[in-house]
Amino acid sequence: MNRDESERLWALVRALQRAPEAVDDAEAQRAVTVLTASRSDAVYLLLQRVLVLETALERIRAQQPAVPAPSPFLREASVIAAGVVGGGLVLGALDALGAEIGVDAADLEL
Repeated sequence: MNRDESERLWALVRALQRAPEAVDDAEAQRAVTVLTASRSDAVYLLLQRVLVLETALERIRAQQPAVPAPSPFLREASVIAAGVVGGGLVLGALDALGAEIGVDAADLEL
């Protein structure tokens, strides 16, 4: 293992140590049990696979061209679009709530 691989390995180990506790999933736990029972080197293989996939992802990201910052026109348009979508979601939620409690929005005076 070269120096770069060693640094990546230990960075991954530290990240895993700092990660919050995983949600207990019965199926995932069964898979871990089966894997560790059948392969004594399972953790080694998983660490190796993560490092290979992270390296591949870094290379893919490096090949993508940088996305230019949006113009003020596009930035404003995206804010307006988000507001329209958000407003529609709020109105839909209010209609659903009104239906639950038996109030028709058309009957309300604004």
